[in-house]
Amino acid sequence: MPHPGQTTRPHRFFCPSLPKSSNPTDPADSSGDAGEVSGEIAGGGGVVSDPRCTLDRQESHHARKALRLSAGDAIELFDGQGTLAQASIERYDAAHALCYITSTQYHQPITPSLSIASAVPKGSLADAMVTQLSQLGVDRFIPLQTDHSVAAPSTAKLERFNKSTIESAKQCHRLWLMHIDEPQAPANAWADPTYDLKLLTTPACQPLPDLADLISASQSVLILVGPEGGWSPAELTAATAAGCLNWSIAPNILRIETAATAAAAILRYPAAH
Repeated sequence: MPHPGQTTRPHRFFCPSLPKSSNPTDPADSSGDAGEVSGEIAGGGGVVSDPRCTLDRQESHHARKALRLSAGDAIELFDGQGTLAQASIERYDAAHALCYITSTQYHQPITPSLSIASAVPKGSLADAMVTQLSQLGVDRFIPLQTDHSVAAPSTAKLERFNKSTIESAKQCHRLWLMHIDEPQAPANAWADPTYDLKLLTTPACQPLPDLADLISASQSVLILVGPEGGWSPAELTAATAAGCLNWSIAPNILRIETAATAAAAILRYPAAH
């Protein structure tokens, strides 16, 4: 229970159809939930033309049945694209909650943007890894089909990944959803010219003493994590030719999910301070 005088934060719900303000370019503090923009229904310096939106069936059921929220209760809404809205439940119909928005604010994404391209571990380990990467602020997860991969995510598993990014975003209060790509070969990932820095995790390689400087000078970073059997010689050669830097993040050989989450935490550490 909250301490005396302490207010309980409103429950947060995902609403991809959240109305946009007329000028969503005014940046808010990307490190957290900044204060509301002034105005009756403000959003990044602009005005939201329609103050109402509807939660989908799953979110509405959670609000009504699990949390037992009633008409008039305050809530927060986010669209996964940087917009946070203060709102209240106006009413329920048979299957949906109709919400009334009182204010919105747009938040810039964290920089640098961070993509994790990784082989996929077996079973529930993959689901846990995706949830952890989302909590750590990874912007994009790219499942890799490497030469030594032993698991490839099915369509159903990719759908679970997408659902877990929403649930984890609600839990950890991030405002930008992690994007889940379709499985692809490593060469397709490291060939993307938009990355300023490409790090290939591999054990027992030379350290990168200037890593902090490389990160601070980058706008977009790609981290590649291989399978349990490691990268093949051909993949290592091709990665080097594509400009990837070998990066050893621990003195021991790590499991896929350990390497991916540790790498994400290292890259996101500067944004937390």
